[in-house]
Amino acid sequence: MTAIIKKELKSYFTNMSGYIFLFFFVLLTAVFYFMNNVLAGNGDYYITIISTTILFLIMIPMITMRLFAEEQSQKTDQLLYTSPISVSGIVLGKFFAAVILLGIALIITGLFPLMLNPYGTLPVSRILGTYLGYFLLGTCFISVGIFISVLTNSQITAAIGTFAAVFGFYVSDGFIANLPSDRISSIVFIAILTLIISYVLYDSTKNIKLALILFLLICGICGAVYYLGPELYDGLIVKALKFISLMSRFGSFSMGVISLSDLIYYFTFAFAFNYFTINVIEKRRWA
Repeated sequence: MTAIIKKELKSYFTNMSGYIFLFFFVLLTAVFYFMNNVLAGNGDYYITIISTTILFLIMIPMITMRLFAEEQSQKTDQLLYTSPISVSGIVLGKFFAAVILLGIALIITGLFPLMLNPYGTLPVSRILGTYLGYFLLGTCFISVGIFISVLTNSQITAAIGTFAAVFGFYVSDGFIANLPSDRISSIVFIAILTLIISYVLYDSTKNIKLALILFLLICGICGAVYYLGPELYDGLIVKALKFISLMSRFGSFSMGVISLSDLIYYFTFAFAFNYFTINVIEKRRWA
């Protein structure tokens, strides 16, 4: 995995994409900093950090679109997959290379709040918490971008797909608020979610009995819960989707609150999409 990380980092700065990413990321952050802090005379730098989350729409596709799509378009993916490095090592190597590049960008922009320090007391805990949430949010988007990149051999398609996915996460909270809250809709939602989970298990293990047992087990638990407390199903769709919303959890970090459940969720989200990427490659290898 270390070899893949070094290879990808070298590639970022050989084909200039890494320099371009850092330049525009720092430049656009500086623009937000100038507008929100300098012109407005506002010492709350965390507002600038929150504002720059919109940059993920462009920045994440820029650093993930080529990671697998380029390998497939140049027909070098088979050489990579037949190397002594495991598929998980390849995927995680590319993932961590992109994460390191994002980390470098955040370290550079960390100079901006230091410039405000002589003019007042900075809310250090709030800024650090926001930066941590920003970094974790970025790693989740990177895992999504890598997954989309492995699905196509076109970098443009990968970039557009990642842009659409990140945009979807941004607007999801507004969409969630308008979803139905009645019990019937909640039951249908749980049934669909259970089918998806069972299919993922079957797709990973090819064990239909295990997938069927899981499906029946979840249905049984949900049925028992409905029997004991049907009111729990009121507004369940909204509650569940808000619970898994990346952006709503980022809001806690922006307030300087670091929750263990939020950390675990972000790590689990990134792990899940990296697992999906590994699964796609494994299927392709043995097809």
